[in-house]
Amino acid sequence: MRKFIASLLAITMILSLGLTFGESIDELKQQIEEKNQNIAGKEEELSSIRGELEITEQSYYAVEAEIENLRAQIAETEGQITEKGKEIEKTEAKVKEAMKEYNFQAEEFGGRLSTMYLSKDESFWSMIFNAEGFEDLLMRISNYRRIVKMDEETLNELNKKREELEKLEAKLNDEKKELVVLSDALEADKAASEVKSAELAEIKAGLEEKAEEVSAYISAEAAAGAELQSQMDYLIEEARRQAAAADEARRQAAAEEARRRAEQEQNQGEEGENSSSDDYYEEPSRDFDYVGGGWSWPTPGYYYVSYYFGNRVHPLFGTSDYHNGIDILGDYGAPVVAARDGLVVHAGWFSGYGNCVIIDHGDGMQSLYAHGTGVSVSVGQYVYAGTTVMPMGSTGISTAVHLHFGIMSGGAWVDPTAYVGG
Repeated sequence: MRKFIASLLAITMILSLGLTFGESIDELKQQIEEKNQNIAGKEEELSSIRGELEITEQSYYAVEAEIENLRAQIAETEGQITEKGKEIEKTEAKVKEAMKEYNFQAEEFGGRLSTMYLSKDESFWSMIFNAEGFEDLLMRISNYRRIVKMDEETLNELNKKREELEKLEAKLNDEKKELVVLSDALEADKAASEVKSAELAEIKAGLEEKAEEVSAYISAEAAAGAELQSQMDYLIEEARRQAAAADEARRQAAAEEARRRAEQEQNQGEEGENSSSDDYYEEPSRDFDYVGGGWSWPTPGYYYVSYYFGNRVHPLFGTSDYHNGIDILGDYGAPVVAARDGLVVHAGWFSGYGNCVIIDHGDGMQSLYAHGTGVSVSVGQYVYAGTTVMPMGSTGISTAVHLHFGIMSGGAWVDPTAYVGG
């Protein structure tokens, strides 16, 4: 009989909890949240970098456009300088030609004047005495004066033309100098802009590299988060499947227990267990009998029950769930004690229960203590009510530090508060 009950207890817990999970769903949720927080922080940083990069690119392209404009202005100015040079060369040639002509006419005029002055007495008297009459004399004097006047007018025109050409040459030279100064200024502006462009290009490249690094980090964190989400989805689905299996196992166990009791009553005609039930149970070797006494509260000093026995909404999965015990909140490491005398039949890790202790009280009843940080007893050890069996913790499938406390009677889970209060 007792062997049957112990086997039924183990089967029920395995069906209820399924696979041993390496990490609790709560831990996976926390890791996913951390990944999401990291991603959010990096996305904010990336947005700031991209904003700064956009401003830098606008400045860079504006400077590049300015450089191109300066290059065009320099080319235009250099073209103007070249044209001014050609104009100056032509003007210089004209000035030289005018000077040549002026000098030639001045020499001719000077020669005639010199001849007339040197031989003025002879020429004058020759002009007078050789005249054929008074009218011829007047004509000779008039022609003489007209020749002198024409020479003077010619020299004056040539001199005026030379002066105009010299002024034009001076003006062209001044304009050329101004263009050279302008070209030098444009070259200086272009050089400064090129330095600024190089600086902006370096800043732009640094921001682009940083943006790529942050983007790669975000992608890696997103991939890691997706992997964690996949693991959690699997665990949740597996837990749901195991919960459904647990419901079926409980139904079958209840049916089997009803059948067994009916058969026992029919065969023996009496209620409860008797000595013949030992044929079904191989007790651990011991020198004493064990039948637990009264029940006591398993967490001295901690009495807040967060979840009671029966149907509830699962805190992790959000689905309807049958809770086979009560959850008592407490502090990490707080002592969990045996609620009744009995023999330890399990002490260690037990699937989603985490670190777990099961005590057989010898009268068809067992108590279960789950989620401890470890265990303080060993299988085969007889314990008394009040003996510390584990420190309180949150191992296995757990959302907080607490004790999951359950009681089985005849292979079926029963409400613990009917025995220990709460």
